[in-house]
Amino acid sequence: MRLLLLFFFFFLFSGFSSGEKRCHPSDRTALLKFKYSFANHDQILQTWMLEFDCCDWYGVECNETTNRVDSLVATVQLNGTIPDVIANLTYLRTLRLRKSPFLVGEIPPAIGELKNLVSLEPMADPETSRGGG
Repeated sequence: MRLLLLFFFFFLFSGFSSGEKRCHPSDRTALLKFKYSFANHDQILQTWMLEFDCCDWYGVECNETTNRVDSLVATVQLNGTIPDVIANLTYLRTLRLRKSPFLVGEIPPAIGELKNLVSLEPMADPETSRGGG
């Protein structure tokens, strides 16, 4: 009986140690398109590489049940506009873009397609922002 239980637990937990990627393929594609949409893509988000699970990428969090990206917190200097591809992260609940004085343009209407979004914070770095208070 013990051997049967041991065998059962081995198969139950073997997926966790197999190196299998949790990240949903469409989320990984959307994140890479997001990264490469910025003019300085070769200088930012350097941990975002195909050989790593996108749930482990810097600034990305995935829901433990669905394995879908539900939080994106980019604390790097993004240079450009928020791309429409952000709408492909359909499970996204939190989007924070910090320290991005070169983030320009309006919030794209595509963000309105994110039905699960509860927190949106497009922010420039207060130390480098122009304008005032």
